[in-house]
Amino acid sequence: MIFRRIKAHIEKENWFAVFLDFLIVVSGVVIGVQIGNWNADRQDHQAYEQALERYRAEIELNLATLDTVDEGVEEALVVVADGFDALLACEEIPANRLAVERAINKTMGTYGINLRDQALLDLTAAATYLDQQSEADRERFGNTRHRMEIFLREADYIEKIPLQERAQNNPVISVGSIEERRVEYQGTDYSRADRTLALAVPLDVACKDDMLLKSLYTWERWQRALPAVSRILRQQLEEDLAYLEERQ
Repeated sequence: MIFRRIKAHIEKENWFAVFLDFLIVVSGVVIGVQIGNWNADRQDHQAYEQALERYRAEIELNLATLDTVDEGVEEALVVVADGFDALLACEEIPANRLAVERAINKTMGTYGINLRDQALLDLTAAATYLDQQSEADRERFGNTRHRMEIFLREADYIEKIPLQERAQNNPVISVGSIEERRVEYQGTDYSRADRTLALAVPLDVACKDDMLLKSLYTWERWQRALPAVSRILRQQLEEDLAYLEERQ
């Protein structure tokens, strides 16, 4: 309709009317583009706020995971420390033998830290989200991703190093009877039947076995570092959670 009107004005050489109609067309196009841009910006902002909510939920899940890890590794450290002390006492009494064998069986596994990071990766990698971030947002989430990558690598190292030397390969240790093990791993029931380990020699012989001593030492040394890693990660996540609360 507007273009037919412009054509009619041109034929009549009504240049003012032509200019006015042309201005109307251009204004309509500009307004339409602006409305489109506004809608796109609004959608991007909503998507960013939803991404922040996903990160908030991810933090809460990770903090719960750290609670579980902390509880498990602290209990294991006590068992191994008691057994190590009993071994170093080098006194053959039932309580000491029981403590040593409990420690040996505990060192058959290790604790690690496995956290979710997809929401954080999205915030620090997706161009749409980065465009919406303030300088403070970008610095906060970028620092968190950097620290998590460093300390999760450290946690992986802490988890694997003690397992490079298997206790069952030591001649002073024998394989015992099958027992049911109640285990939960990553929120899943991982219980199963497994054979236990036991001392195959008197305690006053085992306490002089360098391989056994070093095996317990290695497990204890590396697993004792895990609570420190957990503490650092927990502090970073709690700071991010507080930051998200302040943004509201």
